[in-house]
Amino acid sequence: MEAHQKLKVGSTVDLNCYYAHGQENENFQRRCYWMLKGDFSHIALVHYRKVTS
Repeated sequence: MEAHQKLKVGSTVDLNCYYAHGQENENFQRRCYWMLKGDFSHIALVHYRKVTS
């Protein structure tokens, strides 16, 4: 399962975020963030996490 969000910093949309849940393990998540404008738009931050209750 995947989704896409545009995130605001203050009142302007500045970040893209794609996130996905694992097929075999729904507790595994991957999130990718990057800026929409500016000098850092070519850099992506990838965040992997395992959610536990």
